[in-house]
Amino acid sequence: MSNKIYTSQTGLYSIRFKSDIIHEGIDHVKVSELLMNYQKIYDNRKQTDWPLEPEYMRVENFSGTYILKKKK
Repeated sequence: MSNKIYTSQTGLYSIRFKSDIIHEGIDHVKVSELLMNYQKIYDNRKQTDWPLEPEYMRVENFSGTYILKKKK
């Protein structure tokens, strides 16, 4: 699988799973890596109820306002 090319004026993106943001304010390289990683995990763990089905994930332009709290 090759990296998908994303374009944004800010250069940052968010990933949503259904209606919830799971990653925000990340660059296109990290978006591609995360989506490919989630797909691999999903393919390997279908039988063990991996909760993040790739077909419900979508990439959107980062709004510039963080919603998620940073880990301390």
